[in-house]
Amino acid sequence: MGLGELYAAQAASEMADISYSLEEVGNTAGSAGVRAHLDAQFRSRMARDANSWRTALYEGLRDSEWFCVEGYRMIRAQRIDSPL
Repeated sequence: MGLGELYAAQAASEMADISYSLEEVGNTAGSAGVRAHLDAQFRSRMARDANSWRTALYEGLRDSEWFCVEGYRMIRAQRIDSPL
């Protein structure tokens, strides 16, 4: 059914949408701020739909030490470096 490809594309779009706000939070509050921001997003989505791919995305991002410390900075860098 192609669900893996569909969810991957949707997650990539979601991450591109939040990349700027994550960088802003990271610049002002560091990795703890990024984690807190992602946790708030996770809890909001969990309250609405525990089985949503967005809920799983935010839980995974929040729980990733690498993502909260440096990974979030690579989202916009990938978009800038990608050929048109």
